[in-house]
Parts: sequence; C-alpha cells; structure tokens
Amino acid sequence: MSSIAVELFDRVDEFAECLTANPKDFWKDKASNESIAVFCENFFGQFFATLGAPIAGFGVKAKEAAVRKRLSLPESAAPTRQLIAEYEDLCEIWDDIKGARYVEDREAMQDFACTYLSALLEDAAGWLATLSSPDDKLVLARAEQCWDKYQEAVKPICP
Repeated sequence: MSSIAVELFDRVDEFAECLTANPKDFWKDKASNESIAVFCENFFGQFFATLGAPIAGFGVKAKEAAVRKRLSLPESAAPTRQLIAEYEDLCEIWDDIKGARYVEDREAMQDFACTYLSALLEDAAGWLATLSSPDDKLVLARAEQCWDKYQEAVKPICP
C-alpha cells in the first residue's frame, strides 16, 4: 500500500484543466479551487501519517507541530524536511487561499497557483522518490506526470 493515495493527483489535474480552459478567470471556478484544497488537505494528512505525526488542518498549532517534527529529523532527511517546510508555508497562506476561493481574489489564487503549488508538486515528487515500495513508485510516476501537466497549464497565468 502506498503512503499517498494516487487518486489525490486527480484533484490537481482538475485544477490544471480549469487553468487551461479558462486562464483569465480560473480563480472564479469554485469547483476546481475546491479540488485543489482537497488535494492539499489530504496530501498533507497522508504525508504526516506516514511520519507517525498525524497533523491536521493549517492552523497555528498544526504549524508548530510540523516545525517540531521537521527539526527532529536529521539533515539526511532533506526531502522530508523540505515537504514539511512547504506545509509550514501553506499554513501561513491557507486562510488567504481559503478566503480567495470565496471572494474570487485573483491575485491570491494566482500566487498560490504559480508559486506555491508548483513548488509543492515538485517537492512531493522529490519526497516520493525517496520511498521504496512498488506502490510508492507508482504514486511517484503519477506525481511526475501531474507535475508536467500542471507546469504546462500554469504557463499562461504565471508572470
């Protein structure tokens, strides 16, 4: 069994398809924006479960728990530490992103799509590459495929 459900990456594809279909108004598509929120919530929930540190949500206490976990890991666990740092960054912007989905804040969603999500997908693939189970290798292949598709989708909206 894989550490991360491969189906989660379908949510990123849904978001990428929205970007491709409507790059000027993608932030107005509440369904695709909800899909990417579902991806983030579930990806990090599953990720932290694999670390034996069940962290949920994106609040201050969750971020503090993540910082403690990151600092407890050795330097040799760099991909894991980097992914935890991505989570910490998401905790900082989550309320803005969550709100942007409802008030149609183009700037916040564009920054999230162009900067944060691209880095998260790349770092997720880097972490998955450190895992050795055959199921995890399938998830890695799906994550890489998803990242490639996503990079093409964000080109028209990213400066």
